[in-house]
Amino acid sequence: MEDKKNPTSGPPMSHSSPGAPYTPPPPPPAKPGGGPGGPAMTNIRAQQGASDSQGAFMATHTLKEGETLSHLAVKYYGNPSKPFWSLIYEANKEVIGASERSVKPGMVLKIPKLPPAMISKTKIKK
Repeated sequence: MEDKKNPTSGPPMSHSSPGAPYTPPPPPPAKPGGGPGGPAMTNIRAQQGASDSQGAFMATHTLKEGETLSHLAVKYYGNPSKPFWSLIYEANKEVIGASERSVKPGMVLKIPKLPPAMISKTKIKK
Protein backbone atom coordinates (compact mmCIF):
# COMPACT_ATOMS: atom_id res chain seq x y z
CA MET A 1 0.00 0.00 0.00
CA GLU A 2 1.36 3.46 -0.95
CA ASP A 3 2.09 5.87 1.89
CA LYS A 4 0.33 9.16 1.05
CA LYS A 5 2.53 11.15 3.47
CA ASN A 6 5.73 9.99 1.74
CA PRO A 7 5.07 9.73 -2.01
CA THR A 8 7.62 8.09 -4.27
CA SER A 9 10.55 10.26 -5.22
CA GLY A 10 11.16 11.53 -8.71
CA PRO A 11 11.26 14.75 -10.66
CA PRO A 12 8.63 17.32 -9.78
CA MET A 13 5.49 17.11 -11.81
CA SER A 14 5.08 19.83 -14.40
CA HIS A 15 1.89 21.06 -15.91
CA SER A 16 2.96 20.03 -19.39
CA SER A 17 1.28 17.34 -21.40
CA PRO A 18 1.97 13.66 -20.63
CA GLY A 19 5.13 12.39 -22.26
CA ALA A 20 6.71 15.85 -22.57
CA PRO A 21 10.32 16.07 -21.29
CA TYR A 22 10.89 17.67 -17.89
CA THR A 23 12.32 21.20 -18.02
CA PRO A 24 13.94 22.41 -14.77
CA PRO A 25 13.15 25.93 -13.55
CA PRO A 26 15.68 28.70 -14.31
CA PRO A 27 18.39 29.42 -11.69
CA PRO A 28 17.75 32.24 -9.20
CA PRO A 29 19.06 35.70 -10.14
CA ALA A 30 22.59 36.65 -9.05
CA LYS A 31 22.99 38.58 -5.80
CA PRO A 32 24.00 42.26 -6.00
CA GLY A 33 27.66 42.86 -5.33
CA GLY A 34 29.09 39.88 -7.16
CA GLY A 35 27.92 36.94 -5.07
CA PRO A 36 29.52 35.30 -2.04
CA GLY A 37 31.98 37.53 -0.25
CA GLY A 38 30.37 40.76 -1.47
CA PRO A 39 31.94 43.37 -3.71
CA ALA A 40 35.20 43.75 -1.78
CA MET A 41 36.06 40.07 -1.91
CA THR A 42 34.98 39.86 -5.56
CA ASN A 43 37.33 42.76 -6.36
CA ILE A 44 40.23 41.12 -4.55
CA ARG A 45 39.69 37.86 -6.42
CA ALA A 46 39.51 39.76 -9.70
CA GLN A 47 42.76 41.61 -8.89
CA GLN A 48 44.48 38.34 -8.03
CA GLY A 49 43.28 36.86 -11.30
CA ALA A 50 43.14 33.34 -9.88
CA SER A 51 41.03 31.09 -7.74
CA ASP A 52 42.22 28.96 -4.81
CA SER A 53 42.84 26.01 -7.11
CA GLN A 54 45.01 28.19 -9.37
CA GLY A 55 47.34 29.30 -6.60
CA ALA A 56 45.88 32.61 -5.39
CA PHE A 57 47.50 32.04 -1.99
CA MET A 58 51.20 32.08 -1.18
CA ALA A 59 51.02 30.50 2.29
CA THR A 60 48.94 29.56 5.30
CA HIS A 61 49.77 30.94 8.73
CA THR A 62 48.67 29.79 12.18
CA LEU A 63 48.31 32.84 14.41
CA LYS A 64 50.40 32.97 17.56
CA GLU A 65 49.67 34.88 20.76
CA GLY A 66 50.00 38.62 20.18
CA GLU A 67 50.03 38.50 16.37
CA THR A 68 47.84 40.87 14.40
CA LEU A 69 47.00 41.19 10.72
CA SER A 70 49.56 44.02 10.54
CA HIS A 71 52.23 41.62 11.81
CA LEU A 72 51.31 39.20 9.02
CA ALA A 73 51.35 41.97 6.43
CA VAL A 74 54.91 42.88 7.48
CA LYS A 75 56.02 39.25 7.51
CA TYR A 76 54.61 38.33 4.10
CA TYR A 77 54.48 41.67 2.25
CA GLY A 78 56.98 43.90 4.04
CA ASN A 79 54.32 46.55 4.65
CA PRO A 80 52.01 46.90 7.70
CA SER A 81 49.61 49.42 6.16
CA LYS A 82 45.86 48.93 5.78
CA PRO A 83 45.79 47.91 2.09
CA PHE A 84 48.06 44.97 2.92
CA TRP A 85 46.54 43.68 6.16
CA SER A 86 43.02 44.19 4.78
CA LEU A 87 43.91 41.92 1.85
CA ILE A 88 44.61 39.15 4.39
CA TYR A 89 41.43 40.00 6.29
CA GLU A 90 39.20 39.92 3.19
CA ALA A 91 40.63 36.54 2.17
CA ASN A 92 39.87 35.13 5.65
CA LYS A 93 36.60 36.84 6.69
CA GLU A 94 34.86 33.49 7.12
CA VAL A 95 37.50 32.43 9.66
CA ILE A 96 38.04 35.77 11.41
CA GLY A 97 34.48 37.09 11.55
CA ALA A 98 32.94 40.54 11.22
CA SER A 99 35.89 42.50 12.63
CA GLU A 100 39.56 42.40 11.73
CA ARG A 101 40.24 42.75 15.47
CA SER A 102 38.70 39.32 16.12
CA VAL A 103 41.88 37.38 15.31
CA LYS A 104 42.81 34.76 17.90
CA PRO A 105 45.78 32.47 18.43
CA GLY A 106 45.35 29.18 16.62
CA MET A 107 43.39 30.58 13.68
CA VAL A 108 44.76 29.28 10.38
CA LEU A 109 44.74 32.04 7.79
CA LYS A 110 45.43 31.94 4.06
CA ILE A 111 47.91 34.55 2.86
CA PRO A 112 46.91 35.75 -0.60
CA LYS A 113 49.37 36.62 -3.31
CA LEU A 114 49.57 40.34 -3.94
CA PRO A 115 47.82 41.85 -6.94
CA PRO A 116 50.42 43.21 -9.41
CA ALA A 117 49.47 46.83 -8.62
CA MET A 118 50.47 46.34 -4.96
CA ILE A 119 53.81 44.61 -5.55
CA SER A 120 55.68 47.87 -6.18
CA LYS A 121 54.60 49.13 -2.72
CA THR A 122 56.27 46.31 -0.82
CA LYS A 123 59.76 45.87 0.54
CA ILE A 124 59.95 42.34 -0.83
CA LYS A 125 62.50 41.81 -3.58
CA LYS A 126 60.90 40.70 -6.83
